[in-house]
Amino acid sequence: MFPHFLGLAVPSTLLTVVFIRGGFLSIPYSYILYAWCGAFLVAILHALIEFFLTFKACHKIQGDLIQKAMERYGVDPSSQSTLFISLKQKILAASLFLALFPILLFSLASQIRLSITDSALLVDYWRWAGALILIITVLAFYGAILIFKSIEGPVKELVNRFEKVEQGHVAPAINT
Repeated sequence: MFPHFLGLAVPSTLLTVVFIRGGFLSIPYSYILYAWCGAFLVAILHALIEFFLTFKACHKIQGDLIQKAMERYGVDPSSQSTLFISLKQKILAASLFLALFPILLFSLASQIRLSITDSALLVDYWRWAGALILIITVLAFYGAILIFKSIEGPVKELVNRFEKVEQGHVAPAINT
């Protein structure tokens, strides 16, 4: 996330400052901070999408590499992995950010608009926006937990069935 964020934010900030000082652009410097906030939100969304697409694209390659390492060197590199992101963490992070992204971006746009027209409303606006963001966060968190719980049960049942098959106990499964 940070290479994309900083790779775009730093050069654009420097160019904006140069253009403001050179008289080619007449906006308040506070807009640079707003731009950084928006860029940070977009960078998080980009990183989230990139994570899931890269994971999907690399999954088969990882399987092939693990198999070749086991064949050639007798070592399973996946068994020594210390980096593991659980399904629960993936669902929670994705759900929270996808729920919060639109409201945070809207809040930022409203902040800019209110700072132009009536800065006296900003305190009341952020009380309202803060309450809304808190409510959305709680609902998104709870929704993510519900989604995970609905997936966790069938996955655990499937794992238990595979363990029974490994032990030689084969029985038909009822697919509910």
